[in-house]
Amino acid sequence: MKYILDTHIWLWSLLEPEKLDKNIVQVLENKENELFISPITIWEILVLAEKGRIKLAPSPNDWILESTANA
Repeated sequence: MKYILDTHIWLWSLLEPEKLDKNIVQVLENKENELFISPITIWEILVLAEKGRIKLAPSPNDWILESTANA
């Protein structure tokens, strides 16, 4: 099945997986599923980082590159 992850699901899966419902975790861990993120999600994350609502190291841009490269 194909899934497009919204911003908070993608962030929580990488930064705070304990916040995810176990049904969501099962979807994310199922290797048969294809997971996608929208370009808007990238933009939303960069805006959150710019406003100081989230901290991404070493920088927001580098974090995005590393997170999407490992997907």
